[in-house]
Amino acid sequence: MKSTYAQILLLLLITSPLLFAQQSLTGQVLDNEGIPLFGANIVIENSSEGTTTDENGAFQISTNRDFPFNLVVSYIGYGTQVIPVQNSSSISIFLQSDNLFDEVIISAFGNYTWFNRPTGLPGDLNFPQNKVRAGISYLSDKVWNGSFPYQWNQSYTSNNNVFPGVIDAKSLFDLTLGYRLSSTLRFELAGTNLFNNEFRALPGLPKIGRTLTGRFVLDLK
Repeated sequence: MKSTYAQILLLLLITSPLLFAQQSLTGQVLDNEGIPLFGANIVIENSSEGTTTDENGAFQISTNRDFPFNLVVSYIGYGTQVIPVQNSSSISIFLQSDNLFDEVIISAFGNYTWFNRPTGLPGDLNFPQNKVRAGISYLSDKVWNGSFPYQWNQSYTSNNNVFPGVIDAKSLFDLTLGYRLSSTLRFELAGTNLFNNEFRALPGLPKIGRTLTGRFVLDLK
């Protein structure tokens, strides 16, 4: 009898590690730009087994479940994802922001200005009697943004002793395009007087044509 109990006990000792063997899974959670997400929640689907990511977005989770199973990954401000896991290989999980299409602003503007004085007084630099401003802009927290403004000034005559003469009408299109390189850095390309309609700012000054400039903008918020 004692021999039978001893055999049963030996069998339990041998099979216990197999009955309670744990699977270990490691990985990393990042946003769509590859930046690690600290504090993301990872839970095995239909269970209470889970963990959170560290400051490097890394996690390790252990379970008695056999592969395959699903991980439910969530983070504030990002869409929840269900990730199928087939084996214990380390995985990288990329979450998309919930506001991918919400933080977009498209606006248009127009303005007309009229001055009730067709000619300047003696010594007056004067100014256009009629002005038009219009344009459209696209603003997004994601990749692209831009603007396309237009301005028109009526021709006028300057009676100023330093800058006497006629100023031709001005009709200009400008264009600005911005590309976000990261969450804090973007590059902007600006074209002023895009179609090269040359004009003079004041009588006697050189004509101004098209100019192109590029710049990097760092967001310190």
